[in-house]
Amino acid sequence: MKFSKSYAKLYLYHEDSDIDYSASLNYRMQIIAPYLVSKGKILELGCGEGLLSQRIRKKTHADVFGIDISTSGVTLAKKRGIKATVADLNSILPFPDTYFDMILSDQVLEHVYNTDFLLSEIFRILKPGGSVIAITPNLSFWLNRILFIIGVYPVFLEAGERSKLYGTRFLKNYIQDKGAMGHIHIFNRHALEDIFRAHGFSITRVFGSPLSWNLPKFLQIPYNMADRFFSLFPSLARDIVIIAMKHK
Repeated sequence: MKFSKSYAKLYLYHEDSDIDYSASLNYRMQIIAPYLVSKGKILELGCGEGLLSQRIRKKTHADVFGIDISTSGVTLAKKRGIKATVADLNSILPFPDTYFDMILSDQVLEHVYNTDFLLSEIFRILKPGGSVIAITPNLSFWLNRILFIIGVYPVFLEAGERSKLYGTRFLKNYIQDKGAMGHIHIFNRHALEDIFRAHGFSITRVFGSPLSWNLPKFLQIPYNMADRFFSLFPSLARDIVIIAMKHK
């Protein structure tokens, strides 16, 4: 609990931020668009400043809610028309039973201490017949399998709270964002499927998603080619996308 709250302080969202997230948001929308409901209530876990929720709201015209531990993020999300609430995902979610038609978790599950408790809460507040879209890094993705063999600490895992560079050896020269991301639990495909099924969900679909990193030019092209290829196989992809449903 202490770590999750101190970690949130790293995310101080500013209304005048000059960072352009449009390409990332466009890509995220391509992934989730086929599975969004066109009416009812949608909740985004870890909504931050509400940029993705805002796009979902415009596309679906649904009633879009958000939840985040960052006060500054929730403030901006509200300005974007999102019904956002400050709350800790490790605690009871502030919503009644069977309230939402869809719940989205994009790069959030890996930051939560009590993933079993969160999954039970998601099940509780989701309507029968409702669905969950979860996107999370894959511990077993193709690059990690290579790095592990040559003794490099796997990507996405973090050995400390100050830096994500511990154990990365020669990769230190290529990692631009050196601060720890607060990853606590990293899943692979089978772990993700198991935890959803353990909490009463049925798995509708699982697929992989590539993600380009800012690499030197001589590495960028071969990496992107390999990443796109391996994304065809969920167990090897950089990100795993799971669509799960709560039965009626």
